[in-house]
Amino acid sequence: MSKKDEGPSLKIDSASDKVTVEVVHTTKGVPLQGLIALGMILIFTAGMAYYYVNIEGGNDSGNFGESSTKGNCGDGIDNDGGGTSDREDIDCYSNPELWKGYDSNRNEVDPENDDPPEGES
Repeated sequence: MSKKDEGPSLKIDSASDKVTVEVVHTTKGVPLQGLIALGMILIFTAGMAYYYVNIEGGNDSGNFGESSTKGNCGDGIDNDGGGTSDREDIDCYSNPELWKGYDSNRNEVDPENDDPPEGES
């Protein structure tokens, strides 16, 4: 048996009536290399998430994981809560001053500008 596997030892010196107790404590746990590897994985994952959201631009819809080119202007819903949806929402046009260039890949984002064009409701 190795010294690490032994329990407490007791030595009695009968000549002087001294008692010596020796306790060996070993620690069992996660090795330091495992903690370092876990830390590196977490840092890498956080870095990739940051890159996706900030460098690649993420997406404007707020739905993580969807393509950033897919907008909400073609879904028939008033996504910005301004009272108009899709073709009636100025956010869905590339040239909003003239109500030209409807694009279903754009996103409804500003509820304050939802006045339909003249002659439409």
